[in-house]
Amino acid sequence: MVMDIQAVAAGSEIQNTQMVNNNAIVSSEDFFKLLVAQIQNQDPTDPMDPSQTITQMSQISASQASMEVKNIAGQISAQSQIKLANDMIGKYVEYVSSDEGEKEVGRVDSVVMRDNNLQVIVNGKEIYPGRISAIAEEQQHLQNQNDKSSESDL
Repeated sequence: MVMDIQAVAAGSEIQNTQMVNNNAIVSSEDFFKLLVAQIQNQDPTDPMDPSQTITQMSQISASQASMEVKNIAGQISAQSQIKLANDMIGKYVEYVSSDEGEKEVGRVDSVVMRDNNLQVIVNGKEIYPGRISAIAEEQQHLQNQNDKSSESDL
């Protein structure tokens, strides 16, 4: 695919992509500005190799595609976590208390997202979903489960 470099530099679809190379971050817009300046100022007796230009352009495109996939995957993951946590609202959960390290049972009041971390609010406490060990419609189901496990420990 051959592109008119000036048209791309003037108003490209590829605008906010960033490529990390040698600890320097360069946006695709900056890259195309540099490329145009390089072409305008090249030595006519020793023009730059077009294969290098194509390679650099393909690297920018690949970087952009990779970043878009990563962003979309992150959004899908966050949405699915929220959906799963939202389904717990009103249900009873058994969780490990961070304070005492003991198992507690409580009703899920709400779900919040803090600094891209999902938290479930149980009895006014923010609980990380990874600390939840059981979920039930009714509190007695969790208590009966605890009673059975206590009996089997004897």
